[in-house]
Amino acid sequence: MWRFVSRLCGVSLRWPSRCSDDFWGGNVVPGAVSEPCVSPHCSPGARVPNSASKHKFTICVEGNIGSGKSTLLNYLAKFREVEMVAEQLDKWRSIRGNNLLEMMYRDPCRWSYLFQSYVQLTMAQSHAVSTTSPVKLMERSIHSACFCFVENMYLNGKMSEAEYSVYWKWYKALTDSFDCRVDLIVYLRTDPKLVHARAKNRARVEEQEIPLEYFIDLHKLYEEWMSEEKFPLAAPVIILDANDDLSTMYRKYNLITQEIMDNKSFLTSLVQPKISY
Repeated sequence: MWRFVSRLCGVSLRWPSRCSDDFWGGNVVPGAVSEPCVSPHCSPGARVPNSASKHKFTICVEGNIGSGKSTLLNYLAKFREVEMVAEQLDKWRSIRGNNLLEMMYRDPCRWSYLFQSYVQLTMAQSHAVSTTSPVKLMERSIHSACFCFVENMYLNGKMSEAEYSVYWKWYKALTDSFDCRVDLIVYLRTDPKLVHARAKNRARVEEQEIPLEYFIDLHKLYEEWMSEEKFPLAAPVIILDANDDLSTMYRKYNLITQEIMDNKSFLTSLVQPKISY
């Protein structure tokens, strides 16, 4: 049963219906669910290397394109306890002179598998980055790349069955080889129409021609993952309504910051009901 903590309008917390030990211990793996899984390639057995002594408290900020991830990341990164690991956008835009991001948006049927495979590799590398600060802050994760972005390509016919199958093989191999554990997810929930407009306004060249339907489909997949657990969650989720203006969003950021920084009391609080205020 999900547990909710609401401490401000638009801020809530959800606890996974599967405990993290089961998720990472091999009894449940990403893509293997109690109901028939959309991916036919899910199977138990994937394990993470025993590196608990090196593992840092890892927060992943998740959300649609234009949901405000960079704003939240920059806000949290100013604290000395936090070290940020951003998406490796520069690598995606320049691999031997090729802009894989632009190629994927221009012709997704031809390039989505190549692009997403490279994204998956860079995400695994980001999970493996060694940090000195007690809190490691990541922009998205290898899991959202798989459960949301690749799933979207596959369901919309932009990735073939064979490509999808191979991608899942690599996903399971990489999560078995790298420490991809997550301790907390902060999900920025947004209206697809709003983030579509934001993407247009920020004038990132590759995003200018993305149709609204793409944002709607990603939103649906994020909701299915975060709210319905179509794929299992590796960590509790703080859900922020990120449709508000910046001043309101900063109030929400401030609300959760101290509890995240003091992760021991925060983690303890996750399994205790709290009174809203």
